[in-house]
Amino acid sequence: MPRSRPILSVTTVSVTAGILALLWTVMGGPFWVFIGCFLLAFLWKVLEFITPLHKAARDGSPGLAQLLIKAGVNPNAKNRDGMTPLCVAAKEGHPEMARLLIEAGANLNATNKDSTTPLYIAVFLEHGETAKALMDAGAKLAITDQDNVTPLHSAVAKEDLTIIMALINMGFDVNAKDQNSMTPLHAAVTKGDMEMTKALISAGADLNGKDKGGTRHWTWRPRKDMGTSSRRSSVEVQSLISRITTT
Repeated sequence: MPRSRPILSVTTVSVTAGILALLWTVMGGPFWVFIGCFLLAFLWKVLEFITPLHKAARDGSPGLAQLLIKAGVNPNAKNRDGMTPLCVAAKEGHPEMARLLIEAGANLNATNKDSTTPLYIAVFLEHGETAKALMDAGAKLAITDQDNVTPLHSAVAKEDLTIIMALINMGFDVNAKDQNSMTPLHAAVTKGDMEMTKALISAGADLNGKDKGGTRHWTWRPRKDMGTSSRRSSVEVQSLISRITTT
């Protein structure tokens, strides 16, 4: 998606005007004003378009953020990575800051350059309270990264059963497919993790789902490079699914 152009904050405009006025007075001509503009543009690039509100969101300073918002700073300005202040608050795990930004009109579902939203970032980084604040405000649960990987896919990849159960309870789709049409259950079977597999099945995972190559969960074959224990676990998980689907 096209990258949004940054919107200058009141602070930046004031500083810029002051510097240009000083250049005009001291150097006495438009040429130096032009040079000043060039240097300011360069600095703005180097600083990655970070507004004071981005910094307040990163530092978890709601008081400062409130002052900046009242002064007219755009809560949806993006830095070079496409991160809004709300994305930054989600990344750092600052729920109070997230709520303040939401009340100020921050876009709950704004995406960064990796096509991830604040909720995806908060869930992926295991910031539960911040994720809850975003969900309570109405953030979309159907969230993926640029490869259509959901937070539930990521939790299975990390083999974190606690996060998996939390995401299931939050209402994340257990049958969501990534760019290879693999569901979280495909990943669980691949890893041979019985507990993750049981949790996903209990939550309604489709036992007959197929990946992009047409492979069902219970017909997947362990890789040759897997250790003996992992191969045995994978076979046991497949046997479980096979028994369920044939009863």
